[in-house]
Amino acid sequence: MQFRLVDTDIWVREANIHCVTNSALYGKVNHQPATINSGDIVPFQDFNLADMWFRNAGAGSNTTIYIVGITMSKKRMRDLEIEV
Repeated sequence: MQFRLVDTDIWVREANIHCVTNSALYGKVNHQPATINSGDIVPFQDFNLADMWFRNAGAGSNTTIYIVGITMSKKRMRDLEIEV
């Protein structure tokens, strides 16, 4: 079953996603094609955290994901034509 870390819009300028335990798949709500393995750190820019979904890569192996990042400024959101 897929899950997300937040259910409200959090626009992020830059972030590193850390996979602490057990590999996970990530992507959009109905499709998580990319893999992040335990110990990996994957950088992202300019995204809405609420749009990022995860799924355990292995049965019965719950993953632990941390996000470390900087939220997007209102100016940056306007520059990217994101409704403020």
